Amino acid sequence: MPPEPIFVSESENPYEAIGGFKQFQAQLYAYVPPTTTTTIAPTVYKHGDCSWLPPVAIKAGWLPNQIAKLQQIAMRESGCCPNRAGGDAVDNNCNITKIVEYSHRSDSGLLQLNGVNWDIKRNPYAPICLQMAICTQPPLFDAFINLKAGKLLYDYWYQNAGDGWIPWNPTKP
Repeated sequence: MPPEPIFVSESENPYEAIGGFKQFQAQLYAYVPPTTTTTIAPTVYKHGDCSWLPPVAIKAGWLPNQIAKLQQIAMRESGCCPNRAGGDAVDNNCNITKIVEYSHRSDSGLLQLNGVNWDIKRNPYAPICLQMAICTQPPLFDAFINLKAGKLLYDYWYQNAGDGWIPWNPTKP
């Protein structure tokens, strides 16, 4: 037969150390440093380095089997520099150094999303503007937002033409 349980009356101060192990815990916790918050260091972008892209792309909705092609496109379009507009030249740290061409300034960010996809003035059916409420270029310089917008275009073209990569294929319309 198991031993009879021992019931202890409630203490008026339940957090008071009583001695023994509880006293040891109370003393130990007195030396634990206060909780600190940690900030995540911002991503450092380097021209030609797409190593940071996979986890951000997955979070933005891309599938693992799409990441390799997505990295190729990001490398070709922007050198994996999310702050680039069409025609921008950048240094090794993705800093804009000058504008070398003015004919495609609406191309935006990492995937160089064309203004026809976000500028409702150019296209009343601009999907990024209508579905994401992003109707100006600056938000598309954020890598995560750019990847989400790119996924929106990919899904549209995949559903309607069977090839989601059409926006980045120069031989397709």
